[in-house]
Amino acid sequence: MESGEWRVESFLQFHSSFFHFPLKFHRLRPKSGWFGRNPTGLVYTKQPVWYIPSRAFTIYQTGDAIVYGNVGVASRNINEKTEISAEVWEQIYGYKKHIYGIFFLFLPSITWFCNILMAKINLSDVVVPDYIADMWNPLNSEQQEFLKNSYSLRECKKNEVIYCESEIPRHLMCLLKGKVKIFKDGVGGRSQIIRMIKPVQYFGYRAYFANENYVTAAATMEASLLCLIPMDIVKTLVNQNNDLALFFIKQLSIDLGIADERTVNLTQKHIRGRLAESLLVLKEGYGLEEDESTLSIYLSREDLANLSNMTTSNAIRTLSNFANEKLITIDGRKIKIIDEEQLKKISRIG
Repeated sequence: MESGEWRVESFLQFHSSFFHFPLKFHRLRPKSGWFGRNPTGLVYTKQPVWYIPSRAFTIYQTGDAIVYGNVGVASRNINEKTEISAEVWEQIYGYKKHIYGIFFLFLPSITWFCNILMAKINLSDVVVPDYIADMWNPLNSEQQEFLKNSYSLRECKKNEVIYCESEIPRHLMCLLKGKVKIFKDGVGGRSQIIRMIKPVQYFGYRAYFANENYVTAAATMEASLLCLIPMDIVKTLVNQNNDLALFFIKQLSIDLGIADERTVNLTQKHIRGRLAESLLVLKEGYGLEEDESTLSIYLSREDLANLSNMTTSNAIRTLSNFANEKLITIDGRKIKIIDEEQLKKISRIG
């Protein structure tokens, strides 16, 4: 069945993780052209409907049809598509079922809103002292109570900026859940990822102790939870507790040693050596999934390139070479390490 530039291809079944029942819809595929990674659209209703935007979904209107797809699907103007005939509409969807299409358009926002409420409830269950034990344990009971009344929690969305370059440092931050990157914008607007932060790591305090503004920026790579401690509180505790002062001296020394090693490696190693090292750093920092070979962090090619001090095109090409050499396998952003010893050898010889 065809109409204009669309043809009906098959059914698509959607399962709602929140309401636990499936909904079935016909799928439309354009006769020609390519709309991003997924050339399909879902037809929901013949008449335009009020739609609450969702973080995960978007809709496009073509003629008297509303077509639905993932964000970023359309690489050219879908509004130029011809209208879908009434006969096709009748057989695709049936005019009596419009209410289900309207309901489904609202479903992502309903689920998103419920997830927010659930997250807020779970936030009260976070036992912060268990996460910041390195800071908490050296303190006496009075200092612990002082700290307990001072810290706050901050929930961050994916790709949310935590602080920017040149900002005044006001908080010590501990990542409780999620993933964070510390980066700096270089020449031509190209970013360089300085380091990756994993859960129960502290960051954002060096600039305060150096009496300067931030020289880097920080942003989340997935939904994250931070513990924020005002720097004047940290300074007070450091002045009162020698063990806490030694803890921060140790942390700064470790970070400086890692930075020195990374500087040498990123400037002297060839592309293959730099990328191999980055994959090993990600494995060591974030670990593997249950299959004991897939990295538990999914970086975009751009982020992987910025971490390895290379262009995105070089990162893509080198990853493909590693895959052809059976060192890794690639499935979208998932990277599975097949031959770790060979990657270590490539990293070592540069």
